[in-house]
Amino acid sequence: DVCSSDLDTGKEVWHYDLPSGTLSRRGVSYWPGDGTTAARIIATAGATLFALDAKTGERIAAFGQNGAVNLTVPYNSAPTIYKNLVFVGANVGEAQSADPSRNPPGNTRAYDARTGAKVWEFQSVPKPGETGNETWDGESWKSRTGANHWAFSMTVDAERNTLYTVFGSPASDYYGG
Repeated sequence: DVCSSDLDTGKEVWHYDLPSGTLSRRGVSYWPGDGTTAARIIATAGATLFALDAKTGERIAAFGQNGAVNLTVPYNSAPTIYKNLVFVGANVGEAQSADPSRNPPGNTRAYDARTGAKVWEFQSVPKPGETGNETWDGESWKSRTGANHWAFSMTVDAERNTLYTVFGSPASDYYGG
């Protein structure tokens, strides 16, 4: 559940019950709006990114489909907000599998804070023809998960318009010795 409280009294102003899933335990994000679009609370619940009106707590119907975007891959942290962009990572295991449906990519993604439309996706394990693919032995890049931003938050250098994100291992990082 998400709620807003009055700063002076602590009294609840609005309350939003998630229709399904569990809200990220790592917080929610605030987008201040842009002069024509009102301020929003933006958060994740598993593989769902959703937007609420910051004043009323109502879902923003114009964001994604009825206020929600299916991320396909879950992200259990608060999104990072910069200008009109909403950045999310991916919570995936760190392994390789012959079945690509079991190992979705752990790519960092950016969505438009007004519409919920995907703006870009960073391919953390480069495919053939992309810079860095040649560093992977043979076809070890295939069906590779991991190399994902799963950490609590990302950092933006506003002076350079640069997003900094960290990545997990591209393979199992469990020491079995």
